[in-house]
Amino acid sequence: MRVSAVFALVTVLAVTGVPRGWSTYASNASATSTPAMAANVLIVKSHADIERWVTTDPTKREGDVGRMRTITRGSKIYLPVIATFSNSQVGESIALRGVVQLVSPSGNTLMGARCFANQVDSRAPKTIVLEPVLHVIFDATDPNGEYKVRASIRRGNETAVANERFRLQ
Repeated sequence: MRVSAVFALVTVLAVTGVPRGWSTYASNASATSTPAMAANVLIVKSHADIERWVTTDPTKREGDVGRMRTITRGSKIYLPVIATFSNSQVGESIALRGVVQLVSPSGNTLMGARCFANQVDSRAPKTIVLEPVLHVIFDATDPNGEYKVRASIRRGNETAVANERFRLQ
């Protein structure tokens, strides 16, 4: 497997809302309220796929949108960590720190990387893509099976996490 951290400037455009029904946690949110910050990790083929997800209406981001579930050897996948917010972040102090991990079918952590964001694009005031965006290419030595991607984002004392899965065949 080849893993690279790619500093990718992803053009993000205006998006509103927070995806519902995803595995997220925000320390200041109750079970009945929308979290102030949610974490998302995508599994996509290109930077264009990242931009497409960011520009998609939040109500249409549910389920597998932006998440490949089957990966074939030799194909490059990107694992962007994205923070979404219930309110615009324009004018707010942005200091996001993220961690992303790729876990093998045997449960071993294959790689871990840090990412960050310190500014918001006014065209996407509720969605921030952390950088660098990682990409991975699986080769013949990588075992088939279900891989897990874990991501967490911290902002001060607030934490949000996301977990996704895909199958290598």
